[in-house]
Amino acid sequence: MIWALIPSWLKYSLAAVLAAFLMAVGGYAYGTIKERQRTAVAAAEATAKAIQKRADVDEQIIGMDSYKLCLDLGGLQSDCEQLRGMETDRP
Repeated sequence: MIWALIPSWLKYSLAAVLAAFLMAVGGYAYGTIKERQRTAVAAAEATAKAIQKRADVDEQIIGMDSYKLCLDLGGLQSDCEQLRGMETDRP
């Protein structure tokens, strides 16, 4: 009843405002989802790079003897000399 009293131009204007609002909300939701996905992918890539770097470091360390490892970790040469020629227990 009251709807019939509202001019048609006002009905179309209200419909247009409502449609614009719904599109804005939908666009915001879509953007938020895409940003979360982009952030998750970036985190996964960073994790993969960190794991690869760790594997490279592990491989390098496994190949070192105790003396070389001691020097690379900042030990003094006089202190590290005690380790020269010692076998390490590595699995």
